[in-house]
Amino acid sequence: GIRGSVTSLKLLDAEGNAHRVDLLVDDGEELVAVEYKTGTSGDLPAPDHAAQLRGYLELLRVASGRTARGELVYLDRRERFVLDETGERPLKAAS
Repeated sequence: GIRGSVTSLKLLDAEGNAHRVDLLVDDGEELVAVEYKTGTSGDLPAPDHAAQLRGYLELLRVASGRTARGELVYLDRRERFVLDETGERPLKAAS
């Protein structure tokens, strides 16, 4: 079950730059970073959104020492994409 969640979590990179994850869920096994997007046109997932989420996952893994996966949720298009814990495989539509 879900152990907890935090909205708008600020992460700092090695240079001190702040990054905000829309939602971070700790399910007791792994961390799940969720990014909500609206107003996106073209093919999904957008490459810049995938890169943003991959960056967040790397920051979370380094900071916590735990596995992390990500989800991009396109609210207005009602589509969701999952990025696995390695951050290296392409995003795929979630069922």
